[in-house]
Amino acid sequence: MAEKKTPDVTSSDKKAKSAKKAKAEGRFKRYFKELKGEFKKIAWPTWPALCKNTWVTLAMCAVVAVIVCVVDLGLDALIRLLVK
Repeated sequence: MAEKKTPDVTSSDKKAKSAKKAKAEGRFKRYFKELKGEFKKIAWPTWPALCKNTWVTLAMCAVVAVIVCVVDLGLDALIRLLVK
């Protein structure tokens, strides 16, 4: 039977892997540093603006719900007339 030889790991291979790992860690750190900077650029709404926008959104949802309900009831009545 032939024996399998394990590849010799040289110090240069270890250094290359270590350098590659360090480079990846550097990219990871740089990504989060840049992300933090981007979050600082965001114009966050004030509390009154947030409340106003929330109420506008809820009102528009209610208006759309009423329109959909009216259209649904109208189509239902039309289909019932056609079936009879």
